[in-house]
Amino acid sequence: MEKFKIQNGYKVCSLCLANKAVEEFAKRKHNKSGIHSWCLSCFRDVNKANYSKDEVRKRARERRLVALYGMSLGEFNELLLKQGNKCAICGTLEPMFELPVNGKKNSNSGWHVDHDHVSKKVRGILCPTCNCMLGYAKDNPQTLARGIRYLLSQ
Repeated sequence: MEKFKIQNGYKVCSLCLANKAVEEFAKRKHNKSGIHSWCLSCFRDVNKANYSKDEVRKRARERRLVALYGMSLGEFNELLLKQGNKCAICGTLEPMFELPVNGKKNSNSGWHVDHDHVSKKVRGILCPTCNCMLGYAKDNPQTLARGIRYLLSQ
């Protein structure tokens, strides 16, 4: 038996104890009444307190790492630490991409997981610039070697 019953289209929120219209409660199919025991206002407040934007981003990053590369956030951090907390190619400590239009740094770009697209094996952690370089070269060592020869010949 539910503690806070619906009466005349109203229900008491189990958190704030306010008597509110049923429309002010979220639907919840697992409850006998079909609506949540907390009002929408309390529900939002609790979720906002429990899940900051940073926490939500961190959890999303963790899910992406596991789904795409089969690695946990701990394994990612361990690999980055093993690289000296810098890009495996250029050695930069700041994983920011220089935007060509206005020269501003985009701090949201972050570190990239470099992996073999055939075997899916993770090779290392790169800054966005080095990750793009490998991508534009299609991970082809001969293309990169020709680029080096070209630069040295000038």
